[in-house]
Amino acid sequence: MNGWDRRVLIIAPHADDETLGCGGLIRSLARENKAPQLVVLTLGRTPPGSHDQSLGEPCAAMSVLGITGENHVIFPGSQGRLDTVPMTDIVTALDEQIRRVQPTAVFFPYASHHQDHEVTYRAVLAALRPRPVTTAIQLVALYEYPYAASWPPPLLPGGKFHRALNPGDLEAKVRAFSKYESQHAWLDPAMVEAWARTRGREVGIDAAEAFWAVRGWL
Repeated sequence: MNGWDRRVLIIAPHADDETLGCGGLIRSLARENKAPQLVVLTLGRTPPGSHDQSLGEPCAAMSVLGITGENHVIFPGSQGRLDTVPMTDIVTALDEQIRRVQPTAVFFPYASHHQDHEVTYRAVLAALRPRPVTTAIQLVALYEYPYAASWPPPLLPGGKFHRALNPGDLEAKVRAFSKYESQHAWLDPAMVEAWARTRGREVGIDAAEAFWAVRGWL
């Protein structure tokens, strides 16, 4: 699949999901001057609550991973309430981002127990429907969350594949997640490293990130 990584679009329900699921991939692409575009659907709550996030956290995390520039947050203030936003509005917003980026690959999370994740999964699938603007997309794949992978065990479509993490990319992934201090009540950086090493052991390497291929073409 030569050329799939020319223009990568990563979609996250919340800021930190992208680092948990594919922080190593982001760092690797940025190092090769192929920095992916990140779109975050929700950031922060209205009114603010406990474990709330500010734009400073994802900016700091992306700086560690080598991404600079604008972070596209589509529905600020809707964290935990994305299911209250009309699906038409979400799909339309994603359509606009796909037209803007013209991606050759799209990564987004599988549906989990969180309502924002469920909505994101359905909305991205709808936005990636076959049409002229999506014909350049060579790879569509799902990424995961360490804490949700076993509660409950998800039924995932497509074929599972692993992407190796070298020591530098793993260190950057863990350090980037450390910038999400508001989320450490749920998951700490040491657990992020442990999960990457668990995924690596599945295929006989030191560390890896796991993905599920939904669609692709050669």
